[in-house]
Amino acid sequence: MSKDLQDISQSTPEEYIQKLKQTQALLLTKLGKADVAMVLGSGLQNISEGFTDKKELSFSEIPIMPRSTVQGHKGILYYGQSHGKTFIIWAGRIHRYEGYKTYELNLIALLSALMGCKYLITTNASGGG
Repeated sequence: MSKDLQDISQSTPEEYIQKLKQTQALLLTKLGKADVAMVLGSGLQNISEGFTDKKELSFSEIPIMPRSTVQGHKGILYYGQSHGKTFIIWAGRIHRYEGYKTYELNLIALLSALMGCKYLITTNASGGG
C-alpha cells in the first residue's frame, strides 16, 4: 500500500474528502472534464488509440490511486475525444484479491464522477467465467 493510501485509511471523513478534492483538482487541471469513463480489463488496453487530443497520466502521478499488480494492467489514465464525446480510460484497475479495501476499489468510479462523467463502462476478460 502506498504512503498516500495509508494516509487515507487513517483519515477522518473530512480529511478523506479533502484528499479527494485535491485529487479532483489535479485531474481536472492536467486532463479536464469528461463525459464517459471506461475501466479496461487486460484485453482492451489499446482502445484509446483512436482518440483525438489524447493525453495520458500514469496512476503513479495520481497521489491516492492504488497500483494494480495484475499483468496486463498498464496503470495509465487516458483522456481524449471520440465520436463527439470526451472519454477517460482507466487502463488497469485493482482487485479485492490484491488486498485492497472497498473504499480503494471504489476510487475509479468516484474520481470519474468527480471529473464530470455521467457514464461508467467497465470491461473484463473473464475467460471461461
